[in-house]
Amino acid sequence: MDGAGFFGRDGETAAGRLALARPGERAAPLAAHAARLVGIGGFRCLGEAAEWTRETADVLRLPDCAEPTVESLLAAFPAEARAEVAEHLAAAARGIPFDAEILLRRDANRPLFVRLVGEPDPERAGGVRGAVQDASRRPVEEGALWTLANVDDLTGLWNRKRFGELVAAACARPDAGLLFVDVDRIKDVNDTWGHSIGDALIAAIGARIAARLGPDAHAARLGGDRFGIVLTQGADAARMAEIAARLLGACDAEITLPGGHALVASVSIGGALAADAEGPDGLRIAADTALDEAKSSGRGCYVPYRPAIRIAQARRLEEVREAASYLESGAVEPRYMPVVRLSDRYLCGFEALARFVDGEAAHSPAQYPAALADARLGHQLTTRMLEGVARDLAAFAREGIVFDKVGVNVTLADFRRGDLEERIARIFGEAGVAQEKLVIEVTEQVFLSGEADCVARTAARLREKGVRISLDDFGTGFASLTHLRTFPLDTIKIDRSFVSRITEDAPSLAIVGGLIELASRLSIDLVAEGIETRAQLELLERLGCPFGQGYLFAPPLAYAQAGAFVRRAGAEMRTPLAA
Repeated sequence: MDGAGFFGRDGETAAGRLALARPGERAAPLAAHAARLVGIGGFRCLGEAAEWTRETADVLRLPDCAEPTVESLLAAFPAEARAEVAEHLAAAARGIPFDAEILLRRDANRPLFVRLVGEPDPERAGGVRGAVQDASRRPVEEGALWTLANVDDLTGLWNRKRFGELVAAACARPDAGLLFVDVDRIKDVNDTWGHSIGDALIAAIGARIAARLGPDAHAARLGGDRFGIVLTQGADAARMAEIAARLLGACDAEITLPGGHALVASVSIGGALAADAEGPDGLRIAADTALDEAKSSGRGCYVPYRPAIRIAQARRLEEVREAASYLESGAVEPRYMPVVRLSDRYLCGFEALARFVDGEAAHSPAQYPAALADARLGHQLTTRMLEGVARDLAAFAREGIVFDKVGVNVTLADFRRGDLEERIARIFGEAGVAQEKLVIEVTEQVFLSGEADCVARTAARLREKGVRISLDDFGTGFASLTHLRTFPLDTIKIDRSFVSRITEDAPSLAIVGGLIELASRLSIDLVAEGIETRAQLELLERLGCPFGQGYLFAPPLAYAQAGAFVRRAGAEMRTPLAA
């Protein structure tokens, strides 16, 4: 902008002098006519007072009765744009000129904008003078380019770029708020019905979100299945929770998609208030942190940001970092827990438990739950354990130490990758160990993943190769008894939480006794985990429990200790009890 500014030094345009006046006062006819032709109006502000031309009133649709104040001028803009306009005016009053394009309103679902230009008023200290131009008179092509740059083509909502501008403007107010919304398990929809149905679901949820927001809440699709909602004013904890509840209810209702597909979707929502964050980036981080907590809490819920959440997330990140360090350095070793036939103490084999080794100390990965939940690390851990067990089995065989089976725990990530069969075949083949030595242990959580069929198919193929399948920690999840009939199982392992209470808790005793009877009728082996006392052992024997493991027999043993344990069992493989 040159020294004369948008106006000439005396407030002249190329069309002639614009006489600034309040609405209703007569402006210079020629200048007013020229200004109307090009859609330009002028304005001045000083403190809370303002004045504008007739053309400005026309462009902004200011009523004739509007008070000549800055507040009236700001009220012409939608709530989401007022903070941005106010910031520009304040900057010009401090000597910083501006030239901006501002959203004015939506007509027929089409955003209309004005060009707002301002500079310090040389005639009034601390004042601002400027002009407003109807930007809707731009060529259609320019408008199309703007829409392409600012509107998401799938949902018709704002895109990530425009949303960032809205968040930045909203953060000028302490009563602004931000919500992030993720569609739950969209990958399952894409994998089952295709990406076109997944896109249709995202578009339908976007429409439901937009339909349930007030005039001062603005939605955007940020990419993939992520939506953002910025509240430009009036946000507090109660209002954020109320909006989140509306969205959860709206998205939970059945959605009919092209091709007759009817889905009941769900979303997870995290929210944060501008008052709890530092600037736009801080607000985004806080809302994203809350969303991560919502997803890790079971999905389909709303979680508001609290500082404690970030502390917990930092702790989880540290868990992942430490576990990754152990895996990358190869500091993962199997520890062998004996599995014993209770009737004659026959040593059937071992369960290989993973341990992170740090000098003389060995830590269970269970101390790093966030790492176990990480699909990449879970896959790496299984690979390390398969390699370690295959290596140890080969070494045992060379030393003449013989026993039947070794169980290795695997995760849902191992089945999702689709390479579990190949890894087992390759690793055991390279070690020269038969796959028949291996027992794969899975937990009930696989049944809650929606991918039980995939797991069952892989398990069936592994059984054909001689690998046995065990259901670990039975009774701690929500697996249906139907799965005992439909899932290809060889063994059930009763969780230690039941075994530990059987001598003093009647319900636990009844559950264990019932499972023993059920497994017998289904011709499935059953192992009681966590046997620690002779009283527990004797009661399990009376109930007819066939197999068990626990510290009463031995703690998890390193390679050399496991070899010595087998030697002590002798030719009859009779397991001694721990002292």
